[in-house]
Amino acid sequence: MPIALHEKCIAEQRLVDVVLVLDASSSMEQLTSAGRQKIEAARAAGTVFLDQLRLAAGDRAGIVKFNADAELLQPLTADRVALETALDRLAVRQQTRIDRGLYTAATELTRAPRNGVASVIVLLSDGRANPVGPEVAEHRASEAKAKGISIYVIGLGDDIDAGSLERIANRPEYFYRAPDGEDLATIYRTIAAEIPCPASAFWPRR
Repeated sequence: MPIALHEKCIAEQRLVDVVLVLDASSSMEQLTSAGRQKIEAARAAGTVFLDQLRLAAGDRAGIVKFNADAELLQPLTADRVALETALDRLAVRQQTRIDRGLYTAATELTRAPRNGVASVIVLLSDGRANPVGPEVAEHRASEAKAKGISIYVIGLGDDIDAGSLERIANRPEYFYRAPDGEDLATIYRTIAAEIPCPASAFWPRR
């Protein structure tokens, strides 16, 4: 029987709950090509991402940072000022617990899910998982995906475990590489445009 695509996604009608999960390890203090710290470039890119959301129409965002542990800096909200304040609170420490960042974000997204609203994590990391191995983060990602959460991943710089980060993402094309911190804003803008109507929004009907 022929296969047809239906339930076409209309971006202007699709609401999202998205948590930005940001690496705040000590390596994020390194400088970008423009001479600012990577953590500052990540903050600026985060505001660009927020610009793309329709917060007044019902989209919500949250902010999680991770290093030796993870912290929910801002629960899901449509309050732009609160989100920007959370981005300003990013403080770096040693270690890169990607697993805890993912777990904290997934916990927030599943705390009170909204029917018909997409649940999304956008993870940024510039290093390799430590002190635990990457398999721990991959397991947390699998748990989140099993709950219907889509995960986009940005690997910043050259010192990343690209294979693991790609496995954390829902699909290979959800993994983006940012050679430099100054590339982050463009990538966040691209992801924001993809989120309302991901490839999975078009599914076959027999």
